Amino acid sequence: MLKFSANLGLLWSELDLISAIRAASKAGFDGVEFHWPYEISPINLKMVLDETNIPAVSLNTRRGNSLKNENGLAALIGRSKDAREGIDEAISYAREINCDMIHVMAGVAPDKTENDSTFRENLLYASEEAERYNKTILIEVLNPVDAPGYFLNSFGKATETIANIHSKNIKLIFDCYHFQMLRLDVKSLFLKCFDYIGHIQIASFPERNEPNFNSQSYIEILNFFQTSGWSGFIGAEYCPRTTTDEGMSWLSDFKNELCKEDTLSNNF
Repeated sequence: MLKFSANLGLLWSELDLISAIRAASKAGFDGVEFHWPYEISPINLKMVLDETNIPAVSLNTRRGNSLKNENGLAALIGRSKDAREGIDEAISYAREINCDMIHVMAGVAPDKTENDSTFRENLLYASEEAERYNKTILIEVLNPVDAPGYFLNSFGKATETIANIHSKNIKLIFDCYHFQMLRLDVKSLFLKCFDYIGHIQIASFPERNEPNFNSQSYIEILNFFQTSGWSGFIGAEYCPRTTTDEGMSWLSDFKNELCKEDTLSNNF
């Protein structure tokens, strides 16, 4: 069966992070993922993860100065020192909370050769540092509507970056919402880049709400992923229509339906 993780950058955002982890566990999630958990001591975060018996799936490197529209640093020319300090911090934090994956954010940058080289050099640094501790580095494509000017804005650029670095521990966040916003077919794309995928995220298209409001059935999509060999987490990274708790019925519904589909497929 597929496992679901709650992205606590968007879910239960009205709660402090410790309380949000407890809420995610109570709701039935199998894991949690973070945007920027750094204001909380990793010791305290690990305590509540152990208390709830819920694993940390991923976290992001710091975004930089949001007042300057920084959304990551790894592709910014002249910011490699800051980018690498952020990578070191993220890996260290991930080690302390036993989190396996670190998303290195590229940032808002022009599509130029110099930025591409900077991004790859910083990713190679991240890969080598992460490999020392058996961690995986993630990169993610963000669509231009939600993240104007983000450097990693196409599927082709992402897979080319991974292929050119030749590192086994750099993987892609397969965010179904962003790919649907880019008008890409997630099923065919999933098969095309299966070996590159490190994590999957979902939200409804086009509103980015609970996944049961998607224009195409996520039950069908996730069952396709499952029968095609995916056994990792499915990250719920969406903006609740009202409160997170009020919209949470989708999780048990999805799990029940996917369990039925899995049973049916095993009977044939």
